[in-house]
Amino acid sequence: MTGGIFISYRRDDSAGYAGRLYDRLAARFGSKQVFMDVEGIEPGTDFVDAIENAVGACAVLIVLIGDEWLSASDAAGKRRLDDPNDFIRLETATALTRQIRVVPVLVDGTPMPPTDSLPEDLRMLTRRQAVEISHKQWEASTGELIRTLERILEAPAAPPPATPAANPGRPAGAGRPPVAALTAVLGAVLAGLAWFYAGRPGPAPDTAPAVAVTNDAEAPSGSVPSSSTSSRQPRLVTLAPGLDFGAAAVGSSRAGAVRFGNEGTAPARLAKARLEGDDAASFRIVVSTCVGDLAPGRTCEINLAYQPLSPASRRATLVVALADASQQVSVELVGTATAPPSPVPSPTAEPAEAAKDRKLSVAGKAASADAAAAAADGRPPQIVAWRGISEEGGGRLCYRTSLADEVELTPKPGVLEKTAGDCVRVALDAPTRFTLIARNSAGTTRKSLLLSPKPSSVARAPAESAAPAAGATAQEPAITDRRRPLVGEQWHYRSSGKWPTSPKRSFTITARAVTSGTVQDQFQPIEPATGGAGESRGSTAAPGFVNWNEIGSEFSPYLAAFEPLAEGRSWRDLPTPDQAYWTQWYSEARVLGSESITVPAGRYVATKVEVWSSRRATGSRAEAQLEPVRVHYLVWYVPELKRYARMQRRVVSANGTELENDLFELVAHKGG
Repeated sequence: MTGGIFISYRRDDSAGYAGRLYDRLAARFGSKQVFMDVEGIEPGTDFVDAIENAVGACAVLIVLIGDEWLSASDAAGKRRLDDPNDFIRLETATALTRQIRVVPVLVDGTPMPPTDSLPEDLRMLTRRQAVEISHKQWEASTGELIRTLERILEAPAAPPPATPAANPGRPAGAGRPPVAALTAVLGAVLAGLAWFYAGRPGPAPDTAPAVAVTNDAEAPSGSVPSSSTSSRQPRLVTLAPGLDFGAAAVGSSRAGAVRFGNEGTAPARLAKARLEGDDAASFRIVVSTCVGDLAPGRTCEINLAYQPLSPASRRATLVVALADASQQVSVELVGTATAPPSPVPSPTAEPAEAAKDRKLSVAGKAASADAAAAAADGRPPQIVAWRGISEEGGGRLCYRTSLADEVELTPKPGVLEKTAGDCVRVALDAPTRFTLIARNSAGTTRKSLLLSPKPSSVARAPAESAAPAAGATAQEPAITDRRRPLVGEQWHYRSSGKWPTSPKRSFTITARAVTSGTVQDQFQPIEPATGGAGESRGSTAAPGFVNWNEIGSEFSPYLAAFEPLAEGRSWRDLPTPDQAYWTQWYSEARVLGSESITVPAGRYVATKVEVWSSRRATGSRAEAQLEPVRVHYLVWYVPELKRYARMQRRVVSANGTELENDLFELVAHKGG
């Protein structure tokens, strides 16, 4: 072979395909003859020269064209392909200008771009014969591409052995373009950093094959294929037989990771990782790169979260298996959950609100002992809970923090005595915005909310002081507003994601308890069925997020049932839960207006609400591709349904890559 194969791709729409294709081509032609990426260009280097040199060293340029290759835009909304310095345009134009063989590869049915939609220096691309590849027919479609490359490169019929002895007269590393060394380092870094959100697998399976750009010298000797094709077998191993998450308070989360490797001599085709055991609901797979083919000598990683639902020791098993079920590897997951001690019995019953306040305070104290150690490790404090309770003439502000040395409440009463958690009463004669500030030597965290006093009972309208309806109790007033959900009311949703490996789910949400300001929901999976009774979560009237283990986060599912949604209405400083390793989110929302939508449940006039959750990037430049910094929600609320009918959730990384794009749609509504 007189030259190599360069894979040109856009991360927004074909990063996963590029990684898998790299693995396939490297196995056939050798890893020294296949390379991709010029992201490792050193500062101060002329990147145009670097791209031209890298592409010029190849005999073939493969241009992966996905559904966003043509239309992808930058932060300013300008089409990237119109930028003369766009990497994809530079790579393709350089190859066309230098008469290098260019092979367009169309991903999953993407059509060839029209000639008039391309810049002048790319229009010759449409005259090249294209090859189509697809996720469902991966082996067959990529096999056709390999045969095409064999004809172009006049490669021998059988792949050469990977040992130096296979080419005695050739110096080690000959033919490898200079940029390959840069991409090898970047690939090794990215292998351990696989996004997203809030809650479910996103593009991680597609980006996982980036480990394939690891330098060949890093592979163990066991990864060298034997001379006998029939003896080549994968061998799946785990790099840790168990993972102990330690103790976590109920309602909190702890993170961990497990790595797996292929010590065999053939690629290991992996089935989807799964959690097994009676306590599997307390653990969650956050991000998995163990999907697709795992090359010999390579490793993959699964990031997990432990979120106990009740006090007890919890055990589950993480299983990674070959797709043909010929081998599987298991890792034991262990965690314990702590809860506040039972209150000392008293002669009189404790009021419900007082019990909540006491539990909030005691639970916060359990984490305060870690503050000094956390500050020493450079971890800033966290505000775990923050809510306001309106009362006549004022209200209460209840908080719970983690890792805080000092807690301050502004505008009053200032620095608080209890740092871990408490409820503070404040006098009010008008709506007031309060900010809670938690500090330690490593940093400061703050959250705000608006608290309004409750009107005096003397001034209430007669209807409000009327006797409760039949069946109502003094602790839980009857709900007479028909906009609110009813106990037993049920919504059936289905969800899908952007990526071929994104899970397609079907589930129901059932209202189990309804008060004037809270709905307690029960989540039940339908497909895939995980067994058990599902999860239970509470949704309050105040705008905010509900975080489910199975589907990630919803934004205020009953928002339209509790307050009018006039166009232009907005909210700021919304309480936002952490997402796996990523913290310090800031969220705001606004009503965009009315819109007619069609979902499987029917056609409705909905109120459209937009939500942005943002945070500052904290990782390195290499992590920018995988670190989430923005989550964008679009939610369509339908008054007669009580809940939303459609929700779109997009997760964006620090470098602008779309990591996830999940869509939730209502299939059926019962009991309203």
